[in-house]
Amino acid sequence: MIRQWNSAAFGIGLWLVAVSAFAQTTGPANTSTFSVYLPPIGLAATETAQINVVNAAQLSALPGAGPLCSGTIVFYGGPDGYSILGKIAPFQVTFGQMFSAGLPYSATGASGSRTVIRAEITLSPYKVLTDTGIQITQCSLAASLETFDTVTGVTHAVVSASGTADFSGEIAQVRSGIR
Repeated sequence: MIRQWNSAAFGIGLWLVAVSAFAQTTGPANTSTFSVYLPPIGLAATETAQINVVNAAQLSALPGAGPLCSGTIVFYGGPDGYSILGKIAPFQVTFGQMFSAGLPYSATGASGSRTVIRAEITLSPYKVLTDTGIQITQCSLAASLETFDTVTGVTHAVVSASGTADFSGEIAQVRSGIR
């Protein structure tokens, strides 16, 4: 449990990690993927971790090219921190649509009362053919990582971040926070 006097310091530290994680990209412009590396978290034997995403992009003025975010959510852990835990969760979300991917402790393969996991959200450019040629759809993804009690559903922690990917290697906007 985080006490009131140290929760502000923890929140600021986690915010800095999330902001720096949201600014990492891989690959060449317009054909690259964009990855968000969420901070490692502890997961107790009675908990489930869950990533929630929503596409908050503005409706497009391009004919036939509405906002669409396409990507995958992956949880990692194990002794090396690179073992894929559970299933890779592909998603496509249009404006306002939400998607969630969960990882219960039982799917981590860990023994004992807790383990440490991390998560990655990778966005891929989604190309559509419009009246003016091939266009990449807008993607403005807001994401949260939460842990909750697997039996009761009571939330234990939430970390959130949002950003706009234009697939040119730039981040137009970044916000993050802890609740």
